[in-house]
Amino acid sequence: MDLRFDRNRMVASAAACIVGCVVGIVLLAAVLDHGAPAFVYGAVIGGTVATGLYGIVFLVHVVNAGKPVVTIDDRGIEFHRPEVGLVPWASVEKVEIEKVMGSKRFSVYVRPPAPRPGLATKLLYSLALLKRGGTERLTTILGRFDASEADIRAAVDRYRPAA
Repeated sequence: MDLRFDRNRMVASAAACIVGCVVGIVLLAAVLDHGAPAFVYGAVIGGTVATGLYGIVFLVHVVNAGKPVVTIDDRGIEFHRPEVGLVPWASVEKVEIEKVMGSKRFSVYVRPPAPRPGLATKLLYSLALLKRGGTERLTTILGRFDASEADIRAAVDRYRPAA
């Protein structure tokens, strides 16, 4: 099973970021015209830049929407990023779909040492390595993919070898 970025969700997110940038630029122009305390300039500029950067991330997702980001098959779980690659089933402790800070995440708990995603992968693909209590997990935001939670659970159950 291949997980791909959902093109419609990514286009909507990128469009929202573009609108946010335009609003930020208009606010900045208004603030410059009427004068304001320095913190207002900083807040408007910071918000505009952050929104623009998120827009770039979502545009990268739109471009990559047709390509697999994660593959679940009989070999294991493959993250299609050069520094991560295939995590064989023998290295997978468990796979969970969990709620973290309000968003559902697809998490693969691995036996150490886990592959280390690079900065670009963390920023552009929202793939992170989390270490807590002696466990390591690769985790990414589930809502960006084109598959349902049930489809992902079924693929894991289908391909994961019996213990």
